[in-house]
Amino acid sequence: MNSFTTALIADLRANGTVYEDFYRSDTSRGISKKSGYGLLVIDSDSAVDIERTKFGIEAANLTKVLIKGVKIQTRQSPDKYGSAVLLADNQEVYIDGLEYSGGDTPSMDYGTANNDGIVSNSPASRSPILFFKNLNIRNVSDGALDLKNGCVITDSYLGGGAKMLRVWNALVVAENVTFDLRNGGSYHVHMVWSGAEFRHLNCKFYDKNGTLTDYPTRVMVSSGAGNTIVKLTSRDEWLNHPFFAGDVVTPPVEPPVEPPVEPPVEPPADQSAYIAELEASLAECRQDGLAWQAALDECSDAKAASNALVLQLQRDKANLQISNSDLADKIRNAMNALA
Repeated sequence: MNSFTTALIADLRANGTVYEDFYRSDTSRGISKKSGYGLLVIDSDSAVDIERTKFGIEAANLTKVLIKGVKIQTRQSPDKYGSAVLLADNQEVYIDGLEYSGGDTPSMDYGTANNDGIVSNSPASRSPILFFKNLNIRNVSDGALDLKNGCVITDSYLGGGAKMLRVWNALVVAENVTFDLRNGGSYHVHMVWSGAEFRHLNCKFYDKNGTLTDYPTRVMVSSGAGNTIVKLTSRDEWLNHPFFAGDVVTPPVEPPVEPPVEPPVEPPADQSAYIAELEASLAECRQDGLAWQAALDECSDAKAASNALVLQLQRDKANLQISNSDLADKIRNAMNALA
């Protein structure tokens, strides 16, 4: 999540109406807010959030709207109308992550079917451009997007409807969007428009037979003039909006490397009793002609006596200031003398 979205969420949590990790079903409108500062609809899991409604989310006359990570499926309407999201006269609208499966058969018969993915009923003169990313809209009877004001859309899939895009007198900028007509019914078009401009970059367009192109091949002009299609070779300026900036990844803070802590060196325990015992045993061995190992075996605690002997030899080395090789000779001489 980028810094723009993070700040927007914080603003709406503080000043708007929030629906988070919710579930709505069997109602005309799953969520509806038509006045006030803002609306935040956010969900963090993959479960269905809204189902069997006429309109999933309705937002109108608001300053800011953010819909993020919401999953809507099927609709239940007493008439032909319905949509996942219904927008009108909002100042700022952002949708990041909307999955909608309408469950309808595509049809161009407005008398029986007029179900859409996202509908914006406010003209461009009353509502600014909309910002969408990460949409997955499919199986709608009419259009995936039906807009009377423009939008910028990235990283999305629009498929399984009679019309993928319907726009009136407005600008649409699309990047990395798939327009898929393979399940679009007998009558299908990539877009229907009137007095609109469509700019696209790195988009895919499938016709009903599965033929893939990098430009729209099924376009219907409803009325008016000035319709323009532009295949971009570089990013459009609208895509520089901070809503489309890359996610901010905070690197993990590495803990400081602490130097290894050496265990304290304990001073040697008083070994005088064992040294005295060892010396007495050595004296007896000299008289009896016993070997060096026998002298250690004679001690009541052979291990402690060995340690005591090592300490004694170390002290001898320090006092006499002799080398290790000289000390080794001294030990061998002492052992030979005991043999």
